[in-house]
Amino acid sequence: MLALGDVIVLPFGLGSVRFDTLGGFLGDLFFSSSGAALLTFLMLPPLLLWRCFFDDGEAFDEYMEKMREDELQKKWDAHNKKWGTTTPAPAAALVHSPLPSSEVRLLNTSPIKTQVTILGDLRTATTVLLTYHDVGMNHRWCFSRLIHGMNSAGMLGPTVAVVHVDAPGHEDGAATAVGPSMSGVSIESLAQQLHAVVQQLDLKRFLGLGIGAGANVLLRFASDHPSQVHGLALMNPAVLEPTRCESLSLGKVLLYSGALKMREAAVWEMAKIHFSSRALACTALPRAYAKYYRQPLEWDNKKWYLEAYRSRDALGAARLKALKHVPIVCFSAWESAGLMFVPNRYPEEDTDALVNKLVLEASHPNVSHIRVRGCGAQLAEERAEEILGAIQLFVTGIGLELGK
Repeated sequence: MLALGDVIVLPFGLGSVRFDTLGGFLGDLFFSSSGAALLTFLMLPPLLLWRCFFDDGEAFDEYMEKMREDELQKKWDAHNKKWGTTTPAPAAALVHSPLPSSEVRLLNTSPIKTQVTILGDLRTATTVLLTYHDVGMNHRWCFSRLIHGMNSAGMLGPTVAVVHVDAPGHEDGAATAVGPSMSGVSIESLAQQLHAVVQQLDLKRFLGLGIGAGANVLLRFASDHPSQVHGLALMNPAVLEPTRCESLSLGKVLLYSGALKMREAAVWEMAKIHFSSRALACTALPRAYAKYYRQPLEWDNKKWYLEAYRSRDALGAARLKALKHVPIVCFSAWESAGLMFVPNRYPEEDTDALVNKLVLEASHPNVSHIRVRGCGAQLAEERAEEILGAIQLFVTGIGLELGK
């Protein structure tokens, strides 16, 4: 037992440390040459062991990935127990076939050009599907599995064309920084930009497919130009201003990607907003997404869309009434991993608000809401097979044809 005034003789001739007071002792230990030598001697064996077990950075990354997977596996088990999905579903009997020929066009829109990817032939198509993606993503991350599923199910054909619209700077391989030019752009101005895209492609009418922020853009466009829209199939559409939880989630991503310059952390936080814990644990898409957007330019081009969506205004009564003759089907899912201790039911609450307002305030005769359980916000990727049938019934129900 140490007492005041005791002198501690350090081993190996390193000197001594006098224990006058606890503060003085710690000061000698950490700041004197003798104490520094002792600490170096004590820390050397653990460092050597660390070096032996983790001989390079790649091994350490693999170790951390394994730790993360173990944690997510526990969440997955809890998820399966909650939703009763411990028995894997049988694989869908889909015939894989190549997608229709594609074409990429760069259209003149203000303030930045917009890239669109067209599947099929617009000249012969009688049914045109136009997609608009969510924040922090593009059409490839939001709609690839859904479109491949539609193609495998025979829902795409010579009379069907798909137009993928990527918000400026969100296309794969974007080589130009668009952040300064798009600063201050709102969701409302994106709807006006979409109108320029539709005009340049000479689309008479189309069926809109939108997720999250993209669904909001399509709602605004349809309310301004209802005669150009056959109908809307929307996933987690938002009609209200951002809730406090949503604003906090998006604000955390902007903080990491902006002031803190922690882009990898920002990408993973965005992945938690988009995908469920189950998808993060057992599918390759979230990891591929996180790795793809680690480059500074790729991520910096995404921030303006986040800021625009976070500062959106609510759709007013006049806009909702203008949608009265536009058939709408809404899908909602809220099982995204989200922020710890922050409830993330706002996607489903926003969808409920949209449907209630359309029915009660606008007397909308053709709107429905389908809830998808056990799924993150990107349900077109996590549950593509489950929503294909509903989309096909909706499309054929409004008089359009798929797969002919």
